[in-house]
Amino acid sequence: MSDGMTVDAGQRSYALGRRFGKPAEIGKAKLSPPAETLKQLAVLVESQIIPRLLAAERPSAFGKNRNNFSALVSRDIEEFTDLLLADDMAPISVFIEHLRVKGVSVEAIYLQLLTGAARHLGTRWEDDHCDFCEVSLAIWRIQQCMYELRPAFFAEGGAVLPTGYRLLLAPLAAEQHTLGVMMTAEFFRRAGWDVSSELPTRNDCLVDAVRAEHIDLIGISVSSDSGIAELPAAIAAVRRASKNERLSVMVGGWIFRDKCGLVEAVGADFCATDVRQAVTQGQIIVSRANSADKLEKEMNRTRADLLCETV
Repeated sequence: MSDGMTVDAGQRSYALGRRFGKPAEIGKAKLSPPAETLKQLAVLVESQIIPRLLAAERPSAFGKNRNNFSALVSRDIEEFTDLLLADDMAPISVFIEHLRVKGVSVEAIYLQLLTGAARHLGTRWEDDHCDFCEVSLAIWRIQQCMYELRPAFFAEGGAVLPTGYRLLLAPLAAEQHTLGVMMTAEFFRRAGWDVSSELPTRNDCLVDAVRAEHIDLIGISVSSDSGIAELPAAIAAVRRASKNERLSVMVGGWIFRDKCGLVEAVGADFCATDVRQAVTQGQIIVSRANSADKLEKEMNRTRADLLCETV
């Protein structure tokens, strides 16, 4: 569901997916810093450098139009929901274009209008004001809106270099909520991640996916109490099968809005109930995992060099 981090111990230098300079040559006569120094450096990088780099590298539009959210009120969401339930895409496109002319950002349209309408559709269904078929078609129209807005959404984010990190997003098996997964994927892609998604018919599909290729972060969406009950076993199986020993796991879905305290119990690394939060936390968590892996490899390499020196 990569950005690296700056690590400079006289050997290598990394920073948010960009390499600064060339790896320094490791002379056989030089000794690397002791393990304790490397650990202290890792703590410093994790607690101070990464957050600053993330803030500096965040696309300029990533929240610059947040005041535009105030331009969207409940009446807009009600009206837009009515349009979604009608059998015509043209008025929907006109409605969105009108908001954009008023200066509302595409990010605000995604997070306020489209997400708000999806929730409102759920409420109308629960209140028997529309049936399952009508809601399904309306959700499809929301996805069509996202498809049409995609070029503008990415342009609004500015130019971003690929992070090199891979994200796999999926709902838990048999759960059909895909809008949140689709929107989360778009935000991660805009931040430079390589994203793939699954609609698994069984949880073993996720196991097969992480076994087949290197995945840095897997995001699993859950929408039911029964899904929460299945989640620990599913995450444990994914971790065992993962090609990446330091795989990070993100959980989300509306049910976690009141249950983020369950993150540790289900075996995940973090819970994200907001898509922007998911991107920021994902970059920090994966950077931390990759940093630990790099430091361990450097220390092992140093031990091997020292062993050669003494032989």
